[in-house]
Amino acid sequence: MTVKPYEPAHLRALLLQPAQAFLADALQDDGTGERIRQMSDAYTALDGDRVLACGGVMELDPGHGMAWGILAADLRHHMVGITRAVRRRLRASGMRRIQIQVKDDFAAGHLWARLLGFKDETPNGMPEYRPGENYHLYAWVRHG
Repeated sequence: MTVKPYEPAHLRALLLQPAQAFLADALQDDGTGERIRQMSDAYTALDGDRVLACGGVMELDPGHGMAWGILAADLRHHMVGITRAVRRRLRASGMRRIQIQVKDDFAAGHLWARLLGFKDETPNGMPEYRPGENYHLYAWVRHG
């Protein structure tokens, strides 16, 4: 597995996991990929030419960011490497706080958030975050 700077074409090559399949149409739009590049410090994990994951952090205000990640469908034997790479990027980001949202019924997303060192700040979720859906707000906070 290699990690390199994100390019908009990476999103179009990504075979999405079922939990993120609703993003498919937006990710095929060249403008979406370019906006992501302009708004965030982003990287792509690759296995040869196969795109495994794209992700990054968008700065909300100084020292405070919002992380995003889009993962391929079959990552079982790459998850340890991807998790380690994301942890390194979090530490290297210089941010004091990075947050993410995870849909209430996305068990794998909650597990991965915790493995990355994020803490659930909304144990009951945020039922008003998106109409008809409940999300949890997780935060990774730099200590020391």
